[in-house]
Amino acid sequence: MLIGDFNQTVSGSSIEVLTWKDVRADLAAVNPALSEIVDKINPGKEYRLYRCRYPYGSEVLQRGVFALPNDQGRLVSIKDDSLSAQVKSDLDYNHHSNPVSIVLKGCMELFFQTDTKVSVFGVVSPGPVFGADFVLDENPCVMQPRFLWGFTAGARSVFMLPKISEAVSHNHLKRAFGLSVDKPEGFMGHWEVFRQLANHSDLVKNPWQCEVIFFSKKWFENLTDEAWQPLHYYLLRRSWLKGGYLRNLLFWNCIYGLLQSKIAIKPSAYIIETVKHILAMGVGALPGFAPAVDESMMPVKAIQQAYLDVYRLKSYLPIIMQPQTFVFGQKPARSVYYSLQFPSSFGLTPKTVTGASAMVELSEIQFLLERYLEQLIQDPLNIEHTQIYQFIQQAKVDFFHSSMSQQPGLLSMSALQQQDKSFNHILANHPDNQEFPETSSFLRGCVRIAQK
Repeated sequence: MLIGDFNQTVSGSSIEVLTWKDVRADLAAVNPALSEIVDKINPGKEYRLYRCRYPYGSEVLQRGVFALPNDQGRLVSIKDDSLSAQVKSDLDYNHHSNPVSIVLKGCMELFFQTDTKVSVFGVVSPGPVFGADFVLDENPCVMQPRFLWGFTAGARSVFMLPKISEAVSHNHLKRAFGLSVDKPEGFMGHWEVFRQLANHSDLVKNPWQCEVIFFSKKWFENLTDEAWQPLHYYLLRRSWLKGGYLRNLLFWNCIYGLLQSKIAIKPSAYIIETVKHILAMGVGALPGFAPAVDESMMPVKAIQQAYLDVYRLKSYLPIIMQPQTFVFGQKPARSVYYSLQFPSSFGLTPKTVTGASAMVELSEIQFLLERYLEQLIQDPLNIEHTQIYQFIQQAKVDFFHSSMSQQPGLLSMSALQQQDKSFNHILANHPDNQEFPETSSFLRGCVRIAQK
């Protein structure tokens, strides 16, 4: 099933119409450089901004179409008749997609969803401007499709490591919190349960919210005027910097093709796509997954407590995994994971051998990735100045499988737990003899990117 229908019932969503003076202090706190530029422009009241508050799990972008709260507090399409003509005129300038925006509080996840998988493209945290590509493109017929993108308030690609699909235990949650969703059959189904729990007033006393500022169309009508050129330059520069990976993907695909031609064994397209995705994670272009250790992406503690007290998850640590970007220049950089059991790569190439075990696939990925990295270091490809070369120098890739029959080069679950401080952080907060969920299917064939 693709992303849900519009006209969502969401308690706590709201919208305000504001001016620059109204929001200046809030924006300066998360993006002082932009605030300084706009202060010099000193825009008048006609340059409207909209502050929207979305509860956790709100679908802000559904299949590329933007959603706003109407006067009744329901999330509706930007095309919906219940929105005022002014709101539509001000905010519907990106081909019905999201306007230029800045998150003030919380976060938003951008993803692509099909019937069988969710592929995370990125998480937007407070501060950066996003959604400016359309207003910067001078060609009215743009290259970027609106496509099937989704945006959620808070993380969409979240799941519990231990199994939470036991029917009797899930029914405890349903009765206690009035859930309308059945037990999740796989990792993709965890989010809907978390979303309903996160918005239940008996469980979450201080509701988690994502607060966003949307810029109206008028802000971008005179970007070439002298007074507005600093803002224009700022937006162009931010767009250029964030697009480095995709802008050079053509060249890297050529390099990967050269590397592949020198390897005797010819892996499937599925294995090649997975290796490319892992390398993109390594340079921070795409997120992996890591344990949730704070409330920035969702109300983690309340959901964990519900599973401990009501679901009665007593044996295992209630570890929730969420999207996390690996920043190899940052010390210490948090480790990130990719799992064959929850493949988040954007490649849609099906497996050629559908019955292959995770152990076999993991070994093939390990072999191909190690050959790629060896050749990238040894061959005269003139890549010493690139982020991928720096990643090879500063980071490492490890391979894990929960099976006791370890193959050469695969590490154990005890090594995974001991070497990642994020898991130790969760253990310290839950000292009641709960065990690390080493039998989780997510860990049955996973790859870790870590700082050396």
